[in-house]
Amino acid sequence: MASRSRVWGSCWWMMLGMHGKSGASSKQSTTMQKILVVVVILFVLFMIGRCSAEDAEHSQTAAPSVEATPSPSEAAPSDSEPSQTTQPAAPTASPTPSESAKPSQSAKPSKTAKPAKPAEPSKPTKPAKPSKPAKPSNNAAVVLETLQVKGRAPKTGYDRAGAFGRAWLDTDRNGCRTRDDILTRDLRNTTREGRCKVTSGVLNDPYSGRTINFERGPRTSQAVQIDHVVALSDAWQKGAQNLSQRERVLLANDPLNLLAVSGPLNQQKSDHDAASWLPPNKAYRCPMVARQIAVKSRYNLWVTQPEKDAMKRVLKSCPNQTIPVGGFDPKDAPVLPDSWVRD
Repeated sequence: MASRSRVWGSCWWMMLGMHGKSGASSKQSTTMQKILVVVVILFVLFMIGRCSAEDAEHSQTAAPSVEATPSPSEAAPSDSEPSQTTQPAAPTASPTPSESAKPSQSAKPSKTAKPAKPAEPSKPTKPAKPSKPAKPSNNAAVVLETLQVKGRAPKTGYDRAGAFGRAWLDTDRNGCRTRDDILTRDLRNTTREGRCKVTSGVLNDPYSGRTINFERGPRTSQAVQIDHVVALSDAWQKGAQNLSQRERVLLANDPLNLLAVSGPLNQQKSDHDAASWLPPNKAYRCPMVARQIAVKSRYNLWVTQPEKDAMKRVLKSCPNQTIPVGGFDPKDAPVLPDSWVRD
């Protein structure tokens, strides 16, 4: 700013001097005056341009511009005109000792990792144990579905003693007849003559639901009779003809197929199946049907379609009814004397 004032001052005084000279030579010719005026004007213009150039140079020196990083297109040299030389930036002030960063402490060397233990060889997998076959269901309705359904065979050739042996043999070889074994099992408060012969007792009759007092005698013994739950005549017409004599004798004396019951109801039942006779005691219908199913399953006897339908109707009221167990297994039954077997 001060330099510009000096330049303008110089130009002003020069103009005054030139004007004074022109005043002193006023007596000269007019032509000379015009020439001097032109010279003065040119000199003034020259000085003004010079002053402006010095101001511009001074402003560039006082405030250096911050140069932006040239883009790739600006950095490349042009073919038409040379690029301007970039002025070097002012040196960065060196940091004072207080500003110098303290040297970092040397990091402690990390511990060497222990080598991993080699993986133990996997133990050979034990072969899976073969699964045990599922136990046969003991649900009466399920077992019923395993029985063959066929029509009733003719009764031709049926003979109670000839086909099934004499009544009440000692098939379990315990020294007592089958009738006494069943009376001992089904009666309570029994009395005996000797080791086996039951002379009295009390029966809770499953067929009627009544209590019957039993006393052995010519006129009283028939009050309690031993019923074949699957009548032997019915069994004969539904597969027993295909059994061996030994198997039929076992069927006739198997405790699974025998019950102590009311004599009159046993006579009423006769050789009927579930399709034509059920006990008056409705509470025992499910157990009786389940017992018939168990016997027919054990000895491979079939059922007729009406018989199966009647059994299903009964079991519908007791879906959890199971078949009874016990009695003889034909495969493991005691060996019978030859006199009992007539093939």
